[in-house]
Amino acid sequence: MIRAVSGTNLLVSFLLTHRLASGHVATLIDRHLAGEEFVLVTAPALLEELGQVLGYPQLQRYYLENNVVEQASGLPACASRRLAVQGAHFHSSRRPAGHGDYSEAERKRFVALILALAEVVDLSEEIPRIGRDPEDDRVIASAVAGGAGLIVGGDRDLLALERVGRIPILSARQFLDLLEQGD
Repeated sequence: MIRAVSGTNLLVSFLLTHRLASGHVATLIDRHLAGEEFVLVTAPALLEELGQVLGYPQLQRYYLENNVVEQASGLPACASRRLAVQGAHFHSSRRPAGHGDYSEAERKRFVALILALAEVVDLSEEIPRIGRDPEDDRVIASAVAGGAGLIVGGDRDLLALERVGRIPILSARQFLDLLEQGD
């Protein structure tokens, strides 16, 4: 089974494009990850970054205008099972547009969803500098620590590397094509 690490921006894209027919990332997670066709590998540092990014003010307006939490409430069955085992809950909370921010509790629930879907690996204290962005180095370190066969990214700096050692770096579209070749 393919083991893959995803950059944070792709997980945010999942939340923003969830249930859209054109969303490659939504298809990857809803169909292929939920269908247990690949293992998502992550690390505590990546989950922490995800929670921070979801709190960015520029994303708040989008969440509220598009009822993103409401749309993302339909969990894949495997995530529901894993969350039930872990005692976490991911519920939607519809709020009229313009009334409050995407709350910290809601961000934590989304991070809990990813945690339920993923295998978490520990990173060493010292992460070697490979890319231009230290956040990308954490993604790469997660792939190495987790024995991932590939990295899925949307970040230009990460994609520009194309490969780190034997680990290829693919876009969401490339990874989706790879998975669907096996169908």
